[in-house]
Amino acid sequence: MDGTRDPAGFEGGLPEHAAECHVVPDEVKTRPCRRPAVRHRHGWIADYPSIENFLNPIYRTGGSENHGGYSNPEVDALLAEADAAPSQQAGWQLYRRAEELILADMPAIPLWYQSTVSAWSSRLRDVRPTAFRELDLFSVRVATGLR
Repeated sequence: MDGTRDPAGFEGGLPEHAAECHVVPDEVKTRPCRRPAVRHRHGWIADYPSIENFLNPIYRTGGSENHGGYSNPEVDALLAEADAAPSQQAGWQLYRRAEELILADMPAIPLWYQSTVSAWSSRLRDVRPTAFRELDLFSVRVATGLR
């Protein structure tokens, strides 16, 4: 390596394979990439049950979990507007619009979804998972007299 660094921090500049990306969301198109592909396991789980807790950390420019360096000024503006919305409903609509732009950009490709351990019984009632994919034990009731 020659000791130089590109804006993404890669010593010696971007590798040759980072010159173009071939993206196929709805149609085949080629566009230049600003960074090489970043492969990593993203095990983010929400701190609270809101889409905001996924969109801001993972997809906002400079977000704490934005490991791929995704940046879209339109998305950032919608997220800022949603964060300051006068009601939850108004915020959700703006987060949804930001989510649609993110989907169109496809900055991350989910390869799998982690499964959750679960069980079933005809004796259980009101079984509900939490937003964190865990069993809400306070909601579960066990029916008596059933076999």
